[in-house]
Amino acid sequence: MNDLVSLLSGRNFEKRTWEEEIAKESFATFSAAVDDFINKVYFERFLMIIQSLGFIEGWMIPQRAAINFAYSLYLYLKTNKILEDWLIEKYVQKWFVFSIMTDRYSSSVETKIEKDMKDIKDKGIEETLKDNELKFLSDNSWEYALPGNFETTSWSAIPSVYMAAICKQRTKGFLSKNISVYDMIQGRGDIHHLYPKAYLECNRFNKNKYNQIANFVYCEQPINIKIGDNAPAVYMKEVVDNFGSADMKLTGITTMEELKANLNEYDIPEIIFDGTADNYEAFLAERRKLMAQRLKRYWEEL
Repeated sequence: MNDLVSLLSGRNFEKRTWEEEIAKESFATFSAAVDDFINKVYFERFLMIIQSLGFIEGWMIPQRAAINFAYSLYLYLKTNKILEDWLIEKYVQKWFVFSIMTDRYSSSVETKIEKDMKDIKDKGIEETLKDNELKFLSDNSWEYALPGNFETTSWSAIPSVYMAAICKQRTKGFLSKNISVYDMIQGRGDIHHLYPKAYLECNRFNKNKYNQIANFVYCEQPINIKIGDNAPAVYMKEVVDNFGSADMKLTGITTMEELKANLNEYDIPEIIFDGTADNYEAFLAERRKLMAQRLKRYWEEL
């Protein structure tokens, strides 16, 4: 902002003087930029690009600076006609997801934004993104670092991108035959503890354990209510024992094949069939790995 005020005042940074011509040029440039920024077509197109990634609600975006920069990047590429529209969409999406996954703009925001835009102007968006991907998203990151990012109780950077991934891919809700997580976020879905909170509390697990992100799934409200406080081993046995029977209450899933497909689609390890307090920690560790692999696939498909 200091630089902007200086430019609008006619500052010549090289000569360290004040010139009326620079002020006129700066106002003209700034006026055109404001027009682009508030252009309804540009803005709605940008929102569509972000929402198509699976970021369908504001709470799924933990860093406002990430979306601000993504819009700036979109306007820069669009107004300067640097790339075809489909390539602009691709690189804006990739940079946005990359910046959230790496917490890029969580600190020293202005410095990083200035550097990133300079690199993009000098080297191009493709080369700049490739350089950063090699530096921050190596094979070791996906296998070792990312699973650890799910060892949290908050919807921080990595869990938020995971939520976007399952929305984009229309992942079915836990034990749902037809309803997706995307549908439930838009409607009346519940966030459900796979190992119920009350059950874990009775087995002396504290809040930092039972509210682990890897213990959460979106679940239809009636299913969530019927599961209650039962251990996974109990409610999963009820599901299996009542496939296709008149007593089937928990889910519309009717075969073991469908059930395993539902678990696999939502990155839920099959250890849940025997889920008790004794194997809860092992369950969390296994699911974190599956969630990290989901993120890797999501990234590679962008």
